Amino acid sequence: MTEQDTKKRIEEINAQIEVLNEERKELQKNCNHSKYRIGLFSWRIGCFDPRRICNICDEILMEEPTKEEYDQFKAEDNLGQGKKEYKNESN
Repeated sequence: MTEQDTKKRIEEINAQIEVLNEERKELQKNCNHSKYRIGLFSWRIGCFDPRRICNICDEILMEEPTKEEYDQFKAEDNLGQGKKEYKNESN
């Protein structure tokens, strides 16, 4: 494969990724986030906050977990991804 072929293929792949990212955003926008787990959200290098993460579409929900959810999350050996599934009562 020549350098030109490689460059062309990379551009094709990047275009496909862009289309798929747009589709993912649309699916996440339309998801009702009925089930979630607690996980760690990295908002910059080295900084993590616990957040709710949708189990359906994997969107990071900006709502903070309740104290009970956070305490359960801390008690689990989960490497940053909670195992317990919660139902979103606000939907």
